[in-house]
Amino acid sequence: SSISVDAKTSEGREVTRRLAARADILLANMRPGAAERMGVGSDALKELNPDIIETHVTAFGWNGPYAHRAGVDPLAQAWTGMQRAQGGHGNPPVFLGGLAPTDYTAGALGALGGVMALLARERTGTAQRVNTNLLNAAILLSSDAFLRYDGKPARRLADKGQYGLGTLHRLYETSEGWLYLVAENDEDWPALCRALDRDDLAGDARFASTQTRHANDAILADTLSELFRGRSRDEWVEALTRAGVPCAPVVREYGQSFYSDPQA
Repeated sequence: SSISVDAKTSEGREVTRRLAARADILLANMRPGAAERMGVGSDALKELNPDIIETHVTAFGWNGPYAHRAGVDPLAQAWTGMQRAQGGHGNPPVFLGGLAPTDYTAGALGALGGVMALLARERTGTAQRVNTNLLNAAILLSSDAFLRYDGKPARRLADKGQYGLGTLHRLYETSEGWLYLVAENDEDWPALCRALDRDDLAGDARFASTQTRHANDAILADTLSELFRGRSRDEWVEALTRAGVPCAPVVREYGQSFYSDPQA
């Protein structure tokens, strides 16, 4: 069950305090200071319920110059380079649509932290406070970009056409529909050639290794694009799957196609 309370009223604040007095976790998805104005700040909670776990999800953290700024998911995307990475090589940045990746991930981090705090309270008797934010979530999602070590390869970005990360890790248009192909390792390459009925490609010196395929990326992309246009998406997905090549159909009406899929 759930209850909606207007904590801006004195009556609502009293209801909020009564709920907090017997709750295990207080989850706040607000700017720092908002819980205090509702009568359930940290000091008040110590008196009401010393065993309660506070879990806070903010935009930019609890401290620092941006802590009290209004913040939503696209701002965290912009700040941490996610929109630039989504744009791909040579392209302007791209907004990640209605997916709200930092929103969802920050919520998951808050839930995980709250559950961990419950376990810690059960084992140690200590009620902890959990803090996370949208920037933390974006760093987790882009964790490779926030690591530094000798010999680190450049961050992989989509190609200029935004089809994918490379010739063997990208979208292809067929005679009817699109599919996504992932066949980058040396085991998948000969299997892909068999599925395409082009064993001659596997023996072609230009495509004999990961390095040579990368060096001849444009030629290979043109070759595969032409081949995939020769049959429909469903025919290719069946042939590729039979050969053990990772792939998936790009569904157009996912609300219908996905839910009617036997795996879903």
